[in-house]
Amino acid sequence: MKPFLFLLLLLYTATAQAQPQCPPNIGFEDGTFSHWQLMTGTVSSDGTPQLLMANGEHRLYRDNGRPELDPYGNFPVTAPNGSKYSARLGVDQPGRKAEQLAYVFSVPTNADAFSIIFNYAIVLQNPSHQEHEQPRFTVKVFNETRAEYIECSSFDFVAGYNQPGFLVSQLADSVLYKPWSSVSINLSTFKGERVRLEFTVNDCTRGAHFGYAYFDVVEKCSNTITGNVFCPPGNQLTLNAPGGFADYQWHTGDFSRKLGSGSNYTIQQPVVGDSFAVELVPFAYLGCRDTFYTRIASSTEPMNLVVPDSITGCA
Repeated sequence: MKPFLFLLLLLYTATAQAQPQCPPNIGFEDGTFSHWQLMTGTVSSDGTPQLLMANGEHRLYRDNGRPELDPYGNFPVTAPNGSKYSARLGVDQPGRKAEQLAYVFSVPTNADAFSIIFNYAIVLQNPSHQEHEQPRFTVKVFNETRAEYIECSSFDFVAGYNQPGFLVSQLADSVLYKPWSSVSINLSTFKGERVRLEFTVNDCTRGAHFGYAYFDVVEKCSNTITGNVFCPPGNQLTLNAPGGFADYQWHTGDFSRKLGSGSNYTIQQPVVGDSFAVELVPFAYLGCRDTFYTRIASSTEPMNLVVPDSITGCA
């Protein structure tokens, strides 16, 4: 068993080195907020957060196999993307508070494709306020190199106002929640440029109603299609796209033929080197379409390993 695990480690390392890496700890997998900027403050009467660099009520949750459930939405407080940690901004105690987590990095220059996928879940009280006064959760991407926000990568979730995907809490009918969903941000056209991800939550501007949100960034920033490697003479292969989008459209890699829909696509008689593409279709008003590509690979590359019959080590 130990030689087999060692072989898997070598294969994983070789694969990781062949692809552009995500910025360090962008998905909180260190179990800390290392490399993140923590901001806290208040929301002004016009709905603008006033923030300073300081620790607030930012919190990390660990997926231990039996995750805690959110009391209002009854969904897990950790993202369903296989990662160990997810973050939360805000609490269910109002007070005109605002919080932000921000991450600054440069888009790799050596990546043909570079996208950020994040998962999010939201809980907002829904008072009868004007839109700018409501509790809200926003996600923005600021291009520091060009000194402008990237328009298609900005998301604004406001309590009420007919936004899709929100449900009424069974615990309190004044509370709306949105269970875990996904968004893709394609940064491939900004190679070498410096960008800042901003995740912000705020209470209502009048001070009596709360809002909070969970989120996690997937720590895989190049090809997020899985299942593209098979062991010949296998006669079937299933490609899997990241979950949480409204629709999926599968095509041949050159887009000459549409193949199917759904979050996965099964290939009969896979051929090494064939390429495939999947279009990720977001929910209404939640960003732009994104396209991921993958190429079928074989796991039969020869490897010469000399492994002893037994391996010992210190626990």
